[in-house]
Amino acid sequence: EALMYPMYSYKGNSPLHRDDIEGIQYLYGSKPGPKPTLPEPDTPSTTSYPETTDDPFATTPSTKDPENDACKVLKFDTITVIEGDLHFFKNGHYWKDVLTKKIYFFSGTRFWVYTGKSVLGPRSIEKLGLPNSVQKVEGALQKGSSKVLLFSGEDFWRLDVKTQKIDRGYPKPTEVVFGGVPNDAHDVFQYKGNTYFCRDRFYWRMNSRRQVDRVGYVNYDLLKCA
Repeated sequence: EALMYPMYSYKGNSPLHRDDIEGIQYLYGSKPGPKPTLPEPDTPSTTSYPETTDDPFATTPSTKDPENDACKVLKFDTITVIEGDLHFFKNGHYWKDVLTKKIYFFSGTRFWVYTGKSVLGPRSIEKLGLPNSVQKVEGALQKGSSKVLLFSGEDFWRLDVKTQKIDRGYPKPTEVVFGGVPNDAHDVFQYKGNTYFCRDRFYWRMNSRRQVDRVGYVNYDLLKCA
């Protein structure tokens, strides 16, 4: 199935909205098998990692089944935020427009739009004004109420949500605007006021002043894997 790891985060009092769940299941299918169970207590590991402060992430248990264990994934296709919670995806990407409440799903060179009642698509990402050289949207950052930054390779484009067209003057090199992060990040997302750029097992956290203030491991810091 396309979607393997829909939720590995502490949910608190803001569960994923039913419309979001139905949209994901419509496109990718629901996750088969029983619900994951908590692991048995293990002997503490002797491996230690540097202690950090200002940790915004909650501890997340992993499942015993290696095939369904997010901690065994070396590279996620997408890490994004829905309703304030982190979600980790394999073979799929989407973002929710805060203005229209539509959910945009990206997979390869195609995208779908879920309105809450129906799914439109698939459509080619060229319809958004992206060149045919773009084979995959790596990340999407909402900017204000009507703009979205789409990342692919070493460049990014600014999409006008209202017109569904790329603004003039784009693409721009990622390193010019977001200095200090990897140019070929495969996951880009915003969480609690910071922007995260991920490459392989690592992430770079950029604050509101566009300064990289933290570099760490995705599995250890974001997923809290042991």
